[in-house]
Amino acid sequence: MRRVIGWILAVVFMAAAPRAALPCGPGVHTREATRAWELLAAKDPAWAEAGTDPLRKSYLWLGAEGPDLQWWMSALPFGHEASLGYALLDSAAGKGPLYRMFALGHVSHQSASDASCEMFVTPTLFASAAIGHVDLFVGQDDGEGEAELVVELYGDVIVGDWLGLVDVIFDFHLDGEAADARMRDVVAWYCGVGKATVNPLVDCDAVVDQIDGYLGYADQFLGGMTRDDAKAFFGEILDKPLPDLADFIASGALTALIGKSSEKSVHHEAELARFKSGPLVDPAFWATYDEEFADLGPTWTVARIEHRNHGWPGWSPNALVCGNVQSVMRFLPEEYDPVPGLIADGLWWEDADGNGVGAVGASPAPEGTELRARVRLYSALPFQGTIRGVVRRDMPGADASGDTVAGEASLDLDADPIEYVTVPRAELVVPFSADPQGAIGFYLELYAGGSDKPWLTTNWDRLWRAPTPDFALPVYRDNHGTYGHWPHSLPVESPAAPGTTLLVKVRVAPRGEGIGGASVTLAGEPPVLVATAENGMAVFDVAPGPATFAIEAPGYVPLESGEVMAKVHEAAWADVALHAIPRIETAAYQSDPACVPFAWDVVPFGGQAKTFFGWAIATPSGEVGETDVGVTGKSKLCFASPLEEGSAVTVRLRARYVDGTDGVEGASDPVVIGEAPVPDLEPEPGMESTCEPLPALVPEPAAEPAPEAAPEPSPDVPSDAVAEVVADAAGGSGGSSGGGGCAAGAAGGGAAWTLLAGIAGLAALYSTHRGSTRRRPAGRHHDSAG
Repeated sequence: MRRVIGWILAVVFMAAAPRAALPCGPGVHTREATRAWELLAAKDPAWAEAGTDPLRKSYLWLGAEGPDLQWWMSALPFGHEASLGYALLDSAAGKGPLYRMFALGHVSHQSASDASCEMFVTPTLFASAAIGHVDLFVGQDDGEGEAELVVELYGDVIVGDWLGLVDVIFDFHLDGEAADARMRDVVAWYCGVGKATVNPLVDCDAVVDQIDGYLGYADQFLGGMTRDDAKAFFGEILDKPLPDLADFIASGALTALIGKSSEKSVHHEAELARFKSGPLVDPAFWATYDEEFADLGPTWTVARIEHRNHGWPGWSPNALVCGNVQSVMRFLPEEYDPVPGLIADGLWWEDADGNGVGAVGASPAPEGTELRARVRLYSALPFQGTIRGVVRRDMPGADASGDTVAGEASLDLDADPIEYVTVPRAELVVPFSADPQGAIGFYLELYAGGSDKPWLTTNWDRLWRAPTPDFALPVYRDNHGTYGHWPHSLPVESPAAPGTTLLVKVRVAPRGEGIGGASVTLAGEPPVLVATAENGMAVFDVAPGPATFAIEAPGYVPLESGEVMAKVHEAAWADVALHAIPRIETAAYQSDPACVPFAWDVVPFGGQAKTFFGWAIATPSGEVGETDVGVTGKSKLCFASPLEEGSAVTVRLRARYVDGTDGVEGASDPVVIGEAPVPDLEPEPGMESTCEPLPALVPEPAAEPAPEAAPEPSPDVPSDAVAEVVADAAGGSGGSSGGGGCAAGAAGGGAAWTLLAGIAGLAALYSTHRGSTRRRPAGRHHDSAG
């Protein structure tokens, strides 16, 4: 069945080679082409008549997928040119209504649907929720990230019209020779128009032969299925809960078919879990398309046919970057107020004459330097209000309270995205005085509707401190920052008071997620200690030069010293993986002389352990070699022959990571073979109590029958040994268990006992020897590296 799905998707996607952009998938293209025809037919009888043929929708939908033939067929070098769509409309006038429908589908895809999905839908959806970048696959680590992929594949399956695509497959191949002839004829015509309009060197015979070869694969998978059966089957596949669809998209099958990398990133599993626990699996998130965008592309298509114009709305990567930045801003709602739909796709720093400026000199001119920030913006949703732009001096450090205003300006924006085929984007120009004194640069923030929190910023000082995103991912680290990345700030050359940012990521070794609450200490006078956030990040304000730090996290091997070189205007990054130390819990005493059960905590390994290897050493003699004990957190090691009573056994454990490398070794406290001794409650010499005796907390037990023999401990679970306080009494750690009472003074050292501890110890011992389940002793663990 998977092969059937794969072939259907391969045909309808018509995309098997890498390319620059594929903003929407086939479901949205077919849906929007259908809606465009409905709008045209409502006011033009000729278009209404063109839609009366039974094959009208199949031609329309094939045309809507036509531009992506460019990515599917090596012999076809064109498809997304605006001039081609209009040439198809002109040529179709002499070919009949079905060819007009094909041409309409092409124009809808190329001139409207692509732009709507990429420049409007995707950044608006991502700006509406705290998602940040999604990192499921390798190779999409630019500023646009995988936002487009999420919408063009996953979102397309949710909001698109896919069942009609089954009709395309049957009407252009599976319904016999007449269907094959239709496909060859329309492809030859399409190629011929493109050859005359775009590329005279294309070999259209080769294009037709290639499409024939691809269509031949259908018989292997769909030959025994009727049209209705195929629709029912396909509908069942698509009618799944959104988390299940997320699993399907994340499998990589579709990314391979559309020509993008299907190799999973090293963070794939964690990112998929985050994907499936957030807004992307909420139907309300995708409802925005139906509520706001379903008619946007189709309305533009009607306007394109009327005006025959090119250009805006078109494609720009900056729109996607803007939506991603706004999505990150969502993680700090107390500081930022993104407005979904407001999108900036152009930012320029200029002098008064409009010449581009790349930096500000360290010393201002006597009369001051007057510059301006020019930002181009638009709204994907209807908007009426004031946009205010503020340029601020970027002073060293993350505290923005000292970032004084260098200039500001406002723009009254009344935007209806339906009109953008003929209405240009807006521009806001913010003049400012470029006084560099004390500053390392200048940045721009945009406000809307009277809010005192920006909906877009070019400064990442505070964004780096968001507690959740994994900023150490290349898609963040390499594409975002205050300087040198879009939307960019304006640096001061060689500032007098330079400052920069050090970001330390502390993660579970070897490539796991962040460790929250780790202590990162930056060397200096005085040293600065910062606890990592939930994402494992610690952020410091530093001066350019070497920055030295140390890291500690409970349960992990510390980093005594790390160093990175910090440069002005560039964030310095340190990504440190700490090895979890196996924490092994055992009983203090073990009556079974052959096997030692033990347990360990797998949580600190953060899913990085593929398995664990344990071994045991007994004193005076006995050894268990290295044994694979799995990842359940509970196992046992058995000796070849029973050990002598009184032998001390130490269990050791080491993780084998998912990448094949090994972790560090952990060791248990010694386990003594034999029964635990009954503690002597008489104080040792010099250990007399320094306070009044505690009152009895339990009545003396009534006489009971002689206890039965204690059952043998289960080989799978550590035996019920004496409570921790009893182990201490036998010469353990010296700490007291239980609450209340006062400590005994110690003249010469040794175990300190209170009456309460003694009662508790006897009660535990009594229960243990009776085989009682009323009290289980606390486990013991030792968490130092071997």
